Amino acid sequence: MPSILVIDDDTAFCLMLKTFLEKNGFSVDTAFHFASAIQHLTSTRYDTVLSDIRLPDRNGLELLQEVSKFSHQPRIIFMTGYGDIRSAVNAIKMGAYEYVIKPVNPDEVLLLINQVVESKTHTVGCSN
Repeated sequence: MPSILVIDDDTAFCLMLKTFLEKNGFSVDTAFHFASAIQHLTSTRYDTVLSDIRLPDRNGLELLQEVSKFSHQPRIIFMTGYGDIRSAVNAIKMGAYEYVIKPVNPDEVLLLINQVVESKTHTVGCSN
């Protein structure tokens, strides 16, 4: 079962996404700030990270830099408000998989996550 970490300081939003994704067959953990996200990422191998680009204690670009140090690197999908488009574009250039604009459409997020899972499956299949 593919695993996802959802990171956003809006707890209600996190729990809504968690419930939606679990109903669609994913294992989902949540974090509400950078520090707890790093704790999750060091103890669990996630396929995908879905993160707000603005976190209360750090930002998404710093998260991307930290994740790049791990041997297992999950694909990162950033969520952003209109004012953060430049940061999102920079994140893509730095290796993020994609970004979506808030308010997010859960079906769009599900489609992106399924693309991540599919691309990881093909990558594994090609390396054998």
